Amino acid sequence: MCKSGGAKVTMWSATYDLTQHRYWRIRHDSTSGSVVFETAADSGGAPGAWVERWREAWSTAFLPLNNVLLEIKGGTWQSESGTPGKVIFDDFKAAKP
Repeated sequence: MCKSGGAKVTMWSATYDLTQHRYWRIRHDSTSGSVVFETAADSGGAPGAWVERWREAWSTAFLPLNNVLLEIKGGTWQSESGTPGKVIFDDFKAAKP
């Protein structure tokens, strides 16, 4: 979910796949001026091929990268009949392009 100007927008929604969604990244594509969300499967302890899940134009003039606040949450968006499990975030890195 993305929040800009007080409004939340769902960017991509899918059932979590333990294998295909092992790695997740958000990056700025300066060539196209977009923010890109990607996932990758595990390949021997490192990300395999990245699969684009969502892309949107990003104006760094309107919202400079140094003004971005990252918040990571884990959970479900609806009531679950059973225990959905747990989420583990590991190796979070916010890097300058």
